[in-house]
Amino acid sequence: MNRIVHVILIFVIICLIIGFWLYRNHQNSLIKHPYEVLVATYSPLDSMGVAIQNAYTSVLEEEGVPFRWVKRSEILKSNPVEIVKTNPVIIFPDYISLKIPLEFEIWITEYIKVGGNILITNDSGIKMRNDRYRDTAIFSSLLGMNYITYDKYTADAYRSANLQFRDQETADFFQVPYGKRDENNYITSYVYGALQYPVARIDIDDISDTEIFAYSVYENGTRDPNILLKSFHPGNILFVNLPLGYLKAYGSDEFLLRMVLRTFLFKIIKIAHIVNMPDNKAGLVMNWQVENNREWYNIPRMEEKGILRKNFPVSCHISAGEWLNQTGDNLGFDAANHLSLVNKLMEYGTIGSMGGWAYNWFANKLSNNQFNDREVEQYIARNNDLLGRIAGYKIREFTSPRSLYNHLIAGILEKNSVVSYQYMGDAGSPPNRSFIQGKIFSNRMFAFPVMPIGKHASVQEIGRYGITAAEYEKWLMETLSYAEKNKLTTMICANFYDYRDFPQYIDPLKHFMNKAEELRNENLLLIKPMSFFADFWNKKLNTRYEFRFEDNKMFITLFYPQGMKDITIALPKDLCRT
Repeated sequence: MNRIVHVILIFVIICLIIGFWLYRNHQNSLIKHPYEVLVATYSPLDSMGVAIQNAYTSVLEEEGVPFRWVKRSEILKSNPVEIVKTNPVIIFPDYISLKIPLEFEIWITEYIKVGGNILITNDSGIKMRNDRYRDTAIFSSLLGMNYITYDKYTADAYRSANLQFRDQETADFFQVPYGKRDENNYITSYVYGALQYPVARIDIDDISDTEIFAYSVYENGTRDPNILLKSFHPGNILFVNLPLGYLKAYGSDEFLLRMVLRTFLFKIIKIAHIVNMPDNKAGLVMNWQVENNREWYNIPRMEEKGILRKNFPVSCHISAGEWLNQTGDNLGFDAANHLSLVNKLMEYGTIGSMGGWAYNWFANKLSNNQFNDREVEQYIARNNDLLGRIAGYKIREFTSPRSLYNHLIAGILEKNSVVSYQYMGDAGSPPNRSFIQGKIFSNRMFAFPVMPIGKHASVQEIGRYGITAAEYEKWLMETLSYAEKNKLTTMICANFYDYRDFPQYIDPLKHFMNKAEELRNENLLLIKPMSFFADFWNKKLNTRYEFRFEDNKMFITLFYPQGMKDITIALPKDLCRT
């Protein structure tokens, strides 16, 4: 009897061992075949390298791209033929990719031949291990140009230049909105006009004009290729002569990093990803800012004019104190004594907080370092708390006067449940987790950058500059079309008193709102307050997902405890059966 029992036990143990072995092998097969974009790195990274790595990580996460940071040595150990299906793209970020082993030229050539795709920046592979500049960059022969010309030009090898797209069609392809380019297709921005970027001088060997999407244009009128796409059928190399990650991490300008990644990954390569918009629709935020007592008269007037509409939910950010410029001037909005106006605004959208109690007073104190940390928190909390008591809910949206933000304010806002804020940096970009001085402002708060019209943004600026009503309406309509076409969220901000000072812009705004409502009724657009979109993006960022190949089939796993509502997956046609 005991012998039979022993035999049974041994059999059970063997079955368990075999079962566990099969399970581990099954799990390992999943690990070996994830579908991911590879982003090349090395270790250890210095502080700038960490900041740039975090900048790329932030954008890729927000855009729902399955990706993995991988050491360059690990890439070289792999077989290009074996990894190309599961890893169709490799990104070489700026700064992090300065020193690339010479062997990569051969490996990348093979990878591209079998359909691999590469994104490289203006300093990828320009240095040797001993920190000396190479005579020729690692990828120069593939690109048909040399982008490390230090030996030839020395101090002039790196210069500042404007960025000009080849034509309007090309700018549209790279998702450049109407307000971010001028009539000559130069990239512009709020306040600055045509922007200048640090770029590398280039010596051309074998490039056709059709391969160049954008140029670096120098002060003397000469120009070099800036954005270049080389197709090797089926593989591609996209070269961008810009420090993309540095611009986001340190320059408060993430626009080009995001648009280059979106265009390359989604339009050119068409990789599988989680869509960054609810139900794959475009988004529009209208943010009204209430700063002072002029709005006592303008809020009812905008209601009469049909600008405030109950089926057009907006964000309304209020500076709630009774003074504006200095203590006791009684020029503030004074929300505590104008509850009917706050309640009226609540009928049309979500109440947010604007600054620390008194708009100009708070901004002046903050910019002149006349507050200690406790006072900054005191006045932000005072504004939020009063508005929260009136509204009956936690205030979760914020605008800092004159867009004055620092990491102290980030901590205060997070402590006070804020999830979204208006931002003057990253102008023209979709909402994002912005960076300040190399560090992410917040992992869960989303900045909503303004959409400029050239170097202007506010209606006051547009009016004083003499932009016609027709030009203003064209900008509004083009901005709306841009959001709808590219499935992005954009924000328009204004004060009610703007339209009292410049009434010629009222009808264009109404036409814009009418068109937005048409798109919403066609199920193409979401018109919502800031916090609605921020909540969705936080949900998406906390959704666990995996794309993997098993038995030559793609499997997609998603998990979020509260369900997958509004989460959308984009799949390229070649991965789908018809």
